[in-house]
Amino acid sequence: MMSAQNSDEIMREDSNTKVFIGARDLKKEVYNILPTFDLLLKQIEQIREQGQQERGISNKDYRKDVNNTIGIFGPRGTGKTSVLYTLINKLKPVTNNILKEKYEHNMILGIIEPDHLGDNTKIMGSIVGMLKKMVDQQIIQISKPNRQITKELNEYFNKGLFRSNNPLQSKMNDLVEYHMYTENEYRQLLIHTYDDLATHIKKSARLLTPDVEFREKLHELITCLIDNQRLLLKISLQEGEKSIEEPLIFLFIDDIDLKMIRSRELIEAILQYANHPNVVTILSGDYEILRDAIALALIQDEKLMYSNISAHFKPNDEESIKERKQILSHEYVKKIIPPARRHQLLQWNENTIPRFSFGQVRFLDQLYELFGDKELFGYKDNKENKIQPITKSYCIFDRTPRGIVNVYYHVYEVNKHFKEWWIKGKNLNNEERKERFVTVKSIVDTIILSSTRLASVQRHILEKFIQWGHDESSTYLDYSELEAITSLESERNRVKQEGSLLLLLIILGEVIHSLLENIRFDRNECSSLQVEVLKNILQLGGKDVKLNQHGQIINGLLPAISFQHGLFLSQLLLENKSWLVQGDSGEKEHTTLSEDRKVRWILSQINELIEDRDVELLTRLYYDQYIYSKNKASNKPSYYQILEYLTQHSASRGAFIYYKSLYEYPFGYKLWSRTSTLFKGFHDFDNLMVNLIILLHEQSSIIPEKFLSSKEDNVKSIVGENAKSKNQAATRLKNALTSLKTKQQGDKEFKLTATQINRINKFIEQFYDALFEKIINYNQDERVFVLWKDFNEVFSAINEFLNGHSGVSDTKYKNLQNRVRGMNINTDKTLLSSKFSDLIFFVEKLASNYAVWYGRSEAVALLRVLDEQAYLAPDIFDTDEIWVLQHLDFYLTQVNDVVNIDPSYEKIKEDMRNKLDKGFKAAMELVVTDLSSIGIELEEDEDIDDNV
Repeated sequence: MMSAQNSDEIMREDSNTKVFIGARDLKKEVYNILPTFDLLLKQIEQIREQGQQERGISNKDYRKDVNNTIGIFGPRGTGKTSVLYTLINKLKPVTNNILKEKYEHNMILGIIEPDHLGDNTKIMGSIVGMLKKMVDQQIIQISKPNRQITKELNEYFNKGLFRSNNPLQSKMNDLVEYHMYTENEYRQLLIHTYDDLATHIKKSARLLTPDVEFREKLHELITCLIDNQRLLLKISLQEGEKSIEEPLIFLFIDDIDLKMIRSRELIEAILQYANHPNVVTILSGDYEILRDAIALALIQDEKLMYSNISAHFKPNDEESIKERKQILSHEYVKKIIPPARRHQLLQWNENTIPRFSFGQVRFLDQLYELFGDKELFGYKDNKENKIQPITKSYCIFDRTPRGIVNVYYHVYEVNKHFKEWWIKGKNLNNEERKERFVTVKSIVDTIILSSTRLASVQRHILEKFIQWGHDESSTYLDYSELEAITSLESERNRVKQEGSLLLLLIILGEVIHSLLENIRFDRNECSSLQVEVLKNILQLGGKDVKLNQHGQIINGLLPAISFQHGLFLSQLLLENKSWLVQGDSGEKEHTTLSEDRKVRWILSQINELIEDRDVELLTRLYYDQYIYSKNKASNKPSYYQILEYLTQHSASRGAFIYYKSLYEYPFGYKLWSRTSTLFKGFHDFDNLMVNLIILLHEQSSIIPEKFLSSKEDNVKSIVGENAKSKNQAATRLKNALTSLKTKQQGDKEFKLTATQINRINKFIEQFYDALFEKIINYNQDERVFVLWKDFNEVFSAINEFLNGHSGVSDTKYKNLQNRVRGMNINTDKTLLSSKFSDLIFFVEKLASNYAVWYGRSEAVALLRVLDEQAYLAPDIFDTDEIWVLQHLDFYLTQVNDVVNIDPSYEKIKEDMRNKLDKGFKAAMELVVTDLSSIGIELEEDEDIDDNV
C-alpha cells in the first residue's frame, strides 16, 4: 500500500478538496486540457486595451466593426463547461471590501445554455434578461448615498434624491420595448390595437426597422453601463492608484452545438449585440457539430421540401447545394468566432489521464493507493521519491473528463471508506468479503460503462469474458473469448482504433486479479495473451519486425516475468522502443557509442527490475536454462541469450568502451567488425588491440623505441623483418598530427576545416588498412604474441582456476583444468596468439555451458582477468605506428563522439555482476536440493548426460 507520508498528504488534501461528479473550477488543472488558457486571458486584456482606445471616438461619427467573441471547442465531455467555470472565477468581481465598496472592471452576465431554453425563450431574450439584472445591480450601486457619485452622476439625482426614471433605466426600458417589436406576437398585437389612424401610424412606424432600432438601443444601453462602471471605478480608486482598468461585459454561452435551430439563432444574436468594443462573448461547443448544424439550418432556409430539388442538386458543375452550404457555414463561424481566438481543448490520453485530479490528488495517486504494491497503474521511483504512472494501463479509461471522473469518484470513495480491505494479511469475514466483491464489481462495471471503446462491446465482455458470479470463487474470466471480442470491435468500427482492444481487456482482467485474488481463470492462456500485449506495446511482435540483439533480449525476457513487472519494464523502455528493432540508418547506428547507449539503457532497466521488484528473476533464468540445456525437448524456454548478454555487458570496462569508441573513427563499427572475419583463429582481437591502446595511454612516459628494443621478459623479438616494412600511411599521419598540434598550441582559436578533416580521415583509413594487413600476415606466420599487463594477477587467477573444486568424477571443469595445465600459461609471460585464442575459446565454452555447474563461475572469473590483462605485443609495429596509436586521440577527441566513463554506470554493472553471481549460486542450490531428494550428487548429474 502507499507509504504513511503519501497517505497523510492525501488525507490532508481530501479535507480541503471536495470530490464530486460534474463541472467544477479546475484552477491550475485547467492547463492539462487547455494549455492556451493564459493566451485566452491575454486576448481578453488585449480586448480591454482596444476598448480603452475606442473610448474617445464618437459613436455618431464613427463606429468600428468589432468582434470580441472567443471560442472554446472540444468534443463532448472534454471539460468545456469546467473551463468556463474556471474562467468565470478568474474574472469574477470581488463584491466586498473591508474598507469600502469595491467596484470591479469585469461585469459577468453569466452562462446561457441554449439546450436548456424552452420553446418560448430566445437567446436574445435571455441576453436582454441578463442585461436587466446587470442594470438593476448597477442602479443599486449608484443609488447608495455617496457624495462623489451624486456629483459625477448628477443626472441620476434630483436634489440629492435618486431618480427612478434615470438615463440607465430609460435605456433599459427602450431596449425591452424594441425587443418586443422584433417578436411576431407583439407585432401583431400592435397592428390590431389602435384608437385612431394617427396612433396606428405612430405605432406602425416603430415596426418598420425593429431589428436595426433594437441593435442601436442595445448598443446605447451597453455604452451607458460601461460609462457608469468607469465612473464608479474612478470613484473607488484607492490611494496611490493612478488609473483604472477598462470595464468589460462578459457573456458565456455553453454547448452552442446541441440544437441546430439554436445554433443559427445564436449567430443572429451575436451579430446583433457583440458589435461593441466592451462586450466579450465566450462560446463553447464542438466545432464540427456547430458547423454542420449551421449548414443544415442554411439548407432548411432554402425550403427544398417544397420543390423537387434535393440538397445534392448542383446549380453549377462544381458544387452541390449541400457542399455550398457547408462552405458558407464555415465562413459564418469564421465571422462570429475568428480563428485566432479559437481555443481547442486537448483530448485526454494515456500520458495525461494519470494527472487528472481534484486539487493536488491525482488519479494516479488514488489508483496507487488502491492497488498498493501491485504496480498496475503506477510505481514508486526511488530516485526521485515520486509515484510515476505506467501509462499503458490507463488505456482502459475514457478519454474525456466526464468518463474519467466517474471512475475517480468511485476509487476515491473506496480509498476513503474501505482501504483496509486490501491490507496484506488482514482476514475478512464473509460479510466483508461479499461487500468487497460487490464494490470491485461496481468499479469494473463503471470502467466499462465510462469507456467509449469498452462500452461498445460491453454485452460481449460481460457475457463471454467477465462471467460474474455471486462471489469471487463463482466468477470466471474466460480468456479464450478475447480474440473474438477484439475482432468484433474491428468489424463494427471498420476504422483502426488507437491500440488493440486486447490490451484493454487484459488490463481489465488484471484489475480484477489484483483486487480479487480468488477469481478463477486459465493462467496459461492468460499469460500467453499478456506476453502478446506486452510485445505489442513495445512493437516487438509481427512478422515484418526485425529485432536487434537488444530487442531479442527483451522479447525473451517478457515471458519470464509477471505481467505487472512486464508493464513496469515496458514503461521504462517505451520512450526508446525504436532502439529494439533493426534500423535502416546505416552504419552510424552500429557504432560503439550507439550500441553502448542501448546496452546501458537495457542493463539499467533490468537492474532496476531485479533490484526492487523481481529479486529472484536471475535464479529462475539460471534454473530454467539448466533444465533446457539438459533436455532441449523441455517445455522450459531457453534463456541463454539473456544470461550471456547480462554477463558480457556487465563485465565490460569503461576504459575499454571509451577507447574503442574513440579509435573506431572514421569508419565506425564497420572497420573494427571486419577483424572477426579477417583474423581467423585470432580470438578476441578487438580486445587485445584496444587493451594495447589503453596501455599506451596509461604508460605514456614509455617511448615507442622501448617497445621495439625490448628483449626482457622473454618477449619474442620479431623486429628484424618488421623494421624494414614501414607503414607510409603512419608516417604521413604522424606528420599531419604533429603539424596540427603545433598550430593549435600556437593559436588557441584554431579550428579544423572540412578539408583538413577529410585529409586526415583518409590518412587514418590508410593507416588502419596497412596496420591490419600487417597483423594478418604476421598472425598467419604465428609471429603475433600476447602479453600481460600484470603477470602476477594473471598467475593468481589461473592458479585459482586450476585449484577450484571440480568434483570427484570426470567433470567438464576437471577436463579443462587438465588442458590449461598443459598450456603452461602460469609459467609463460608471453603467449602465442593462437594459444591465447584456444585458451579463451575453451574457457568461454565452459562459462556458457548451462547444463553443468562445476567450474562455470570460476571460468567467468578467469575470463574477466584475461580480458582485462591481455594485450597485443607491440613488437610487430614500427615506431611511427606506435606513435600514432599513442597520439591519435589528440585528433579524435576533436572530431569523434565517444562513450564517456560514467561512475554511476560502472556501479550498475558491478551490481549486475553481483546479482548474476547470487542468482547462479541460488539456482545451483535448488538443483542440489532437487537431485539430493532422489539420491543423486551434483557431479553425477554431469556424468549421466554425455551431451553436456
